[in-house]
Amino acid sequence: MEQDKQKKSKSKQNKTVSANDSKNADTADKASHKSKKALKITIISLSSLLFFATLIITGLFIYGNYLKNPQPIELTIEQQTLLTERTSSLYPASILNPLPYDTIPAELSINAESAILIDAANGCILYEKNADSPIPPASMTKLAVMFVVEQEINTGRISYNDIVPLPPESWAINQPPDSSLMFLAEGQKVTLHELLEGLAVCSGNDAAYAVAAYVSGSVDAFVERMNSEMEKLGLSSTHFIEPSGYSEKNITTARDFAAFSRIYIQRYPESLKKYHSLESFAYPQPWNLPDGFSSLSKPASVRRFYPDKPIKQTNTNKTLGLIPGADGLKTGFIDESGYNLAYTVKRGDTRFISVTLMGPGHGSWEGNKYRVEDAETFTDFAFNTFTTVRPSAVEDIPAIAAGGNENSLFLTQLAPEPITVPHIGEFNIPSDGESGSIYLSKTISAPAYLDAPIKAGEQYGTVTYSLGNIVLASVPLVADRDIEASWQIKGFIDHLFVE
Repeated sequence: MEQDKQKKSKSKQNKTVSANDSKNADTADKASHKSKKALKITIISLSSLLFFATLIITGLFIYGNYLKNPQPIELTIEQQTLLTERTSSLYPASILNPLPYDTIPAELSINAESAILIDAANGCILYEKNADSPIPPASMTKLAVMFVVEQEINTGRISYNDIVPLPPESWAINQPPDSSLMFLAEGQKVTLHELLEGLAVCSGNDAAYAVAAYVSGSVDAFVERMNSEMEKLGLSSTHFIEPSGYSEKNITTARDFAAFSRIYIQRYPESLKKYHSLESFAYPQPWNLPDGFSSLSKPASVRRFYPDKPIKQTNTNKTLGLIPGADGLKTGFIDESGYNLAYTVKRGDTRFISVTLMGPGHGSWEGNKYRVEDAETFTDFAFNTFTTVRPSAVEDIPAIAAGGNENSLFLTQLAPEPITVPHIGEFNIPSDGESGSIYLSKTISAPAYLDAPIKAGEQYGTVTYSLGNIVLASVPLVADRDIEASWQIKGFIDHLFVE
């Protein structure tokens, strides 16, 4: 009995131990499962963090490479217009300019009391003498007349082939004594083209009045137009009161008229060959005359004003055919002005313009002699000392826009002006106006990146052209578009890559 109790007690104890062991085992299993689950979550979390970190780093790496290899998109039409307007405003073109490098002033023997010499390509002043003295232009005034006519032809309102009516104020017989004449007369039929030839070659005062009345309806209205055009060009020292140049109250300066001559040639270069380089002109031709006209029908005292056969007149500019390359522009003379000459000469790619006013001389032969001497002096000096070179522009440079709402833009060079290159001994520079053998070194200075905001047209670099150690010209590199600043974090990230 006692033994049975002991057996039962042992059995109960064994069952209790077994239950406890089983419970402990379950608890251990649960703890192990939780531990494994926690480890798995940790591994997944770390893996996710590593994955996203890798994505971010990879993304930043890709963005950094993209940022450091700028590929700007093309400008829209609106952006192109903005750039043009900005550059025109920020970098206005000047008609005349000093040379952009130091030179020793030339000592030339010039007969005229007032004179100036410029490079036609860029307006650089190479020599001047009393260039701001106010002097009547005399018949050089007719260049301003031709300028207005060319403007009107360009608009299409008139044409070279127009038959121009001849009012009485344009007839040769009604011109002041000793006037230069084309010999216009009542009843003649003449084209605008012929009148321009008469203005350019024989300096016809009658032609000036015919053109003025035709273009503007009256001579006074035309003179107002001439003065308006001079004001638009900024030529404040030039003023006209009549179109022929006969009046001493017409006024200009050598500086003003050189600037005007440069503009005239730039806008209407065909006029040189078409009109100003003509060595002679004959008028009237048979078709210009009224049917059956004969000068014998006029009184002998005025018969010279009514020719019935062509009168051949040589160009008043005696440099033509005498100085190689001379092809214009216009002479002028009244007692108050002396012997004037607006002169241009071209050899190869180089053209120079000079204006001489108040030239000396007793009579036209001597006056022309001094005009030609001054033109030859300027021609020899200019071509022996300088050559015009037209440098090639650099291609647009892609640039980084750090911290901007766009990542890149172009730095674009303003169109480089032709450069007046001095002849220097160690360089092979021709004296015939050709520029093919001249080598100009080109240096580009541009920042590694630009900080937004960026404004179109603002200068952010320079292209420098040099001959040896002499810097001849510096041309701005400008931003081609506006770029606004982006959010600050982008700016911080951008600078991590560009600095």
